[in-house]
Amino acid sequence: NTGDMPHPANGGSGGWDVLASIGLSKNAIVVGAVDSTNKLWAHSNTGPTDDGRIKPDLVALGVDVPLSGKPGNLLGYTTASGTSYAAPAVSGALVQLRKYWRQFNPVAPFTAATARGLLIHTARDIDKIGPDYRTGWGKVEAQAAADLIKLNSTNNGFSIRQGTLKQ
Repeated sequence: NTGDMPHPANGGSGGWDVLASIGLSKNAIVVGAVDSTNKLWAHSNTGPTDDGRIKPDLVALGVDVPLSGKPGNLLGYTTASGTSYAAPAVSGALVQLRKYWRQFNPVAPFTAATARGLLIHTARDIDKIGPDYRTGWGKVEAQAAADLIKLNSTNNGFSIRQGTLKQ
């Protein structure tokens, strides 16, 4: 949501920075929407943040998402588009990855930083090479994230490092 600011097609001024401040906190995962061909949805928020950080962090399918039920008629099927359909896909993947994490790491917490880092590290780059202000680090690849969690359990935690910085 961009508040009262109208969201121009393909981004803000020059195609950049149409993010609401709520998504800019330290470990928030900002999700953009793409279609089945990985084309960015015209109304997907784009970055960067005012201090230059990459946003969105990731993208997921959010265009023509199949839904059961139609407005005013719970029977039947329809489709809808938006980041409101892409973000729940990422949330669902994270719930499953957290459960999988606990199988291999019953003591180590699955923190917000771990979740964000895991998704970013295993995302599939779909736009410009490297992270960009349109699709972030790429499209969420939950299977690749699960594979990394499993690999981490066989190499003494070498693949995923959790740490805390002191003030």
